[in-house]
Amino acid sequence: MQKINNKALHLIGYNLNEPHCLAFRESCKLFPTCLNELLLDNNGLKDKSLALILEGLENLKSVKKFVCKNNELLKNSLCSLRQLILRPSPAHLEDLRLSNCKMTS
Repeated sequence: MQKINNKALHLIGYNLNEPHCLAFRESCKLFPTCLNELLLDNNGLKDKSLALILEGLENLKSVKKFVCKNNELLKNSLCSLRQLILRPSPAHLEDLRLSNCKMTS
């Protein structure tokens, strides 16, 4: 949470493993207004770990932007992302970008 700047967290090339993702999820429960924007790029995230991060974002009251690049987005993370997308206004997600993520049909 120390890398948050103006309620934005940009993690580029920063490897995240499952304990990091669990800690992020729990921190979001404790600080529901700490973050408006999250960018994840080339973090080595696998499906289960990304799902944990997305579960954390569900606990935030005003996350408006989520960008995910060069990570794995499969069944678990897609289910968590669905919950984030379906949030009603005013807590809805305004900007979603998925780029070069490993996905299956």
